[in-house]
Amino acid sequence: MNLKEAFQAQNKLEKLFSFASGYLDDEKNLISVTEKHFRSKAAEGQPDEKINIVVDDKFPPDKVIDFLMILIDEREKLARAIHSAKSSMQFDLDSAVDVNKKRHAAAETLRGLRNFKSSSLLEKMRASATSSTRKATKSPIATTSNASRRLTLTERM
Repeated sequence: MNLKEAFQAQNKLEKLFSFASGYLDDEKNLISVTEKHFRSKAAEGQPDEKINIVVDDKFPPDKVIDFLMILIDEREKLARAIHSAKSSMQFDLDSAVDVNKKRHAAAETLRGLRNFKSSSLLEKMRASATSSTRKATKSPIATTSNASRRLTLTERM
């Protein structure tokens, strides 16, 4: 098993653990309930009714708890195997993954920069007030962009 498969197995174990924990968190999977409907109080002469709501016995709680313990043991074995595989590598995998994330973030920033277009002239409306009327005059403002040239990106794999 390579590291990629080990991480996939780790994710699968986490999903199974979440499912089993969620099953045990749900009260209706653990406790049988008896509902008693007092019909005699509503209408004289009517018999009271008892309804037993039975626990779904597809997954008995003790078996689910045993399964959780097995999952924890398997997760521990897998974590030890991943740790030994990482320590036997000639480079630090965690640092390499972190640096690669930074490279991708920088590449994404540069992709955004290449879409900038430089503008040489912007017009701004400036209102000047006179005593009798308000008059708008146009005054040109020249601007230049530092990112005016097109950037070409090359990605490293």
